[in-house]
Amino acid sequence: FFAERLRASSSYFTGKIETVLRTLRESAATTDNKANAQEYDEGITSLFSAAALKAHLISATADNFSVESYYKARSQFRQPSFSLTSYSRDSTGTQLKSIHPELLNELVQLRNRISKEENLPVYIVASVKTLVQMADCLPETEKELLKIHGFGKVKAKRFGAQFLEIIHNYINIRN
Repeated sequence: FFAERLRASSSYFTGKIETVLRTLRESAATTDNKANAQEYDEGITSLFSAAALKAHLISATADNFSVESYYKARSQFRQPSFSLTSYSRDSTGTQLKSIHPELLNELVQLRNRISKEENLPVYIVASVKTLVQMADCLPETEKELLKIHGFGKVKAKRFGAQFLEIIHNYINIRN
């Protein structure tokens, strides 16, 4: 009876674990924050490793479970290859919402272009929160731009004119 139940549960849980492993392999999450990406990648990799080990142990001990076979299977386990990079210099996985979505898209594209040209992480140029606030508030001067969260004097001097030009063009086309 025990052997029959073990085989049935092994089959059931192997299928469930394979679904988890496939989902982890297909993770499409991205972020423009390197620290968050590293933490996420480490967490997903740890989950993948644990699930892969469980799948291996279940399949190795499904027909004849014993403590010896369990430890033998555990010692023979080799981690399957798994790589994940959720850090993206070019975009973010965050759903961007603004009252001016077309402008927000243009601001994101500008931010990404500046990031590539200056070889800077995108969040250094402007965070997602900053871009959304710019698109919603429509600053037209450097003074107004300084009221946007994430834009100080240095960033306003360095990148402000480019963002303001996009905003001015957007306003002129809409009026």
